[in-house]
Amino acid sequence: MLPSRHSFSSWQLWALLKPERKRSQKKKVKRSDCGEWQWSVCVPTSGDCGLGTGEGTRTGAECKHTMKTQRCKIPCNWKKQFGDKGKIP
Repeated sequence: MLPSRHSFSSWQLWALLKPERKRSQKKKVKRSDCGEWQWSVCVPTSGDCGLGTGEGTRTGAECKHTMKTQRCKIPCNWKKQFGDKGKIP
């Protein structure tokens, strides 16, 4: 028996419904009450340069995270950019 024009197989029906499911899963609403991240200055772990940490904060009552730390690095030749020759006056 030949299939009629209007009959759908299960995979055709599944293919038609699948995009609907994808669209609903991809909808993630960004919470508008969360502010932008504000980052502090990178503070070296030891000395004047090298690896350190910077703290970030944001405002908002419904935000999941309001504080976090991030690793950062201060180049050790930063003084040379401002004319410090390493001489003691």
